[in-house]
Amino acid sequence: MLVGRTRHFEPYVLPVMMLVQAALLTFVLILNPFQPLTDPTTGQLLTPTDGKGLNPLLHNFWMIIHPPILFIGYALATVPFAFAIAGLIRRDYDNWVTRALPWTIGAWFFLGLALLLGGYWAYETLGWGGYWGWDPVENSSLVPWIFLTALLHGMVLQRSQGALRRTNLFLALMVYVLVFYATFLTRSGVYANFSVHSFVAEGIFESLVGFLVLLIGGALGLFFWRWRDIPSRELSEKFFSRDSFFVLGIISLVVVGLLIGIGTSMPVISAIPGVGHTLQGWFGVPSSSTTARS
Repeated sequence: MLVGRTRHFEPYVLPVMMLVQAALLTFVLILNPFQPLTDPTTGQLLTPTDGKGLNPLLHNFWMIIHPPILFIGYALATVPFAFAIAGLIRRDYDNWVTRALPWTIGAWFFLGLALLLGGYWAYETLGWGGYWGWDPVENSSLVPWIFLTALLHGMVLQRSQGALRRTNLFLALMVYVLVFYATFLTRSGVYANFSVHSFVAEGIFESLVGFLVLLIGGALGLFFWRWRDIPSRELSEKFFSRDSFFVLGIISLVVVGLLIGIGTSMPVISAIPGVGHTLQGWFGVPSSSTTARS
C-alpha cells in the first residue's frame, strides 16, 4: 500500500523505511532466542524441567490485543517520519503532508487505542485505583501520541493555509524519535527498578543508544541544513481566529508532552554521573542508584 501511494517520494521514503527495518532486524538478531540457559554463578548449562509459564498479571484479555495494536501504532508513526525526510531531501515542503496525513491519522488512532487498552488493563489487573497510574512505560508511549496530536493539527493548518511548514517537519521527525526513545526506555532495562512492566537489560543497550543517536543526529541535521530553504507564511494576526487557536493548541500539546517526557526521563537523567547528586541536592530527587538499592 505504501509503495503504491508514495509516487515521486518512493526513492526517498522506502530507503528510510528499509533502514528502520534493518535496525529492528539487528536488534532481533542480537537477542538470540536460542541462547542456552546458564547458571550466572557457575556458568554451567541449565536444563529446566518446565517453564514458569506466563506471568499471572498478563492473564488478561486486554493484554492479548494491547501489544500488537501498540506495535501497529509505532510502525505507522514511521511513515510520516519517512515522508518528512523525503520532503526535506526533495525540497518539497507541502506535498509530503498530503501523502503522510492518512498514515498519521492511522498512527494516532492505533497508538491512542493501545494506550486505552493498556490503561484499562492496569486498572483491572494492577488495581492502581484509576485508568492511568503515570507509570514510566505508560508515559513513554503517551508522549509520542501527544506529539502526533499536535502534528495532526499542524498538518490540517498547513493544507488549508500553507503555514507551519517548519513546525510540521520538526514534529514529524520528533514523533518517531520519541517512538524509538520509548522503545529504548522500555527495552534497555533503565526502568527495571521503576516500572512494573518494563523489561530487564537484555544486552542491546549499546545498540539502542547507537541507533537513537544516529536517528536524532541524522534527522535534526537534515532539518537544520534545510532550515533557510523552507518557506514560511504568516498566519492571521487576530487572536480570536481559527489559526490562532490551532497554534495555541499545538503549543499547549508540545509543552505538556515535554513536561511529561522530562519527568519520565528523570531515572535516565539521574543516572548520568554527577547529575543524580546535583538533582538530589536541588530538588530532593533520589538518584537511580539510591532508588535501586531501596
